[in-house]
Amino acid sequence: MKLNLSSFVLYLIGVQIILFENRSYAQLYQNQILLPIVNPKVLINEHQIADNPAIIHFVDNNYACFSYTISKFGLKEISPMYADIGMKFSEDWGLGLSLYGLGNELYNEFAIMLMSSYKLTDKIIAGISCEYIRMSIKDNFADYNFQFHFGTMLIISKKLTTGFSFKNITREYFTGGESTANQIATAGICYTPIDNISFEFGGIVRLATQSGFLVHFLYEPFDFTVFRVSYATAPKLFNIAIKLNTFDWINISFNLQYHNILGFAQTPAISLYW
Repeated sequence: MKLNLSSFVLYLIGVQIILFENRSYAQLYQNQILLPIVNPKVLINEHQIADNPAIIHFVDNNYACFSYTISKFGLKEISPMYADIGMKFSEDWGLGLSLYGLGNELYNEFAIMLMSSYKLTDKIIAGISCEYIRMSIKDNFADYNFQFHFGTMLIISKKLTTGFSFKNITREYFTGGESTANQIATAGICYTPIDNISFEFGGIVRLATQSGFLVHFLYEPFDFTVFRVSYATAPKLFNIAIKLNTFDWINISFNLQYHNILGFAQTPAISLYW
């Protein structure tokens, strides 16, 4: 079989991920390259709800979100694609589904996550999600696992909320990866001094690797425009995001992020509401 350069690079990335990281590229990207959020007021697009499933409760409408991360290497095979859908069935209960795909016949990944949120009291919202992850290298490796995640929100006041999430509660891992099982705890507090400005300050604890702090600043100068600037340590990340609320039923967002080792990444997204 004749291989092109992009397929060969993808194959090497797959080998490295499985042998040395023991987690999927999706997990590496979502948990170590993206800036997580735990409060809905700094949300730019609905794919970020996967960071804390309790946030589904705060989405006013049913939604479908489609996003695509453009690889800085210019290789479409290592550019993850996401599709997310969520529905509110009552004032207390919401349900969401997130799909992920990457790769080709040499190396590929697929993940599906089912999320649910429930309002326990007027102040406390809890969420839980179950994620199935499959990854494989042709004629070399194939494995899958199920991971469970938990999140919660505490509404202290109209201006102050806190959030917490914990990923991979049962410490699942791929074959041979017991020492590098991927578990991450994120906590944050969000302050909204006025209606169009919000700050989130938080911390990320990655039990198998490094931990750090993060901050988000969100500003909504107009009803149809939202800006967010974010920064995190360990690894050092800087993010600028914009969301355009074009109509009530659709918005478009764009994330530009800088990673101190990997460089720039761009993620456009489109969200539909009904």
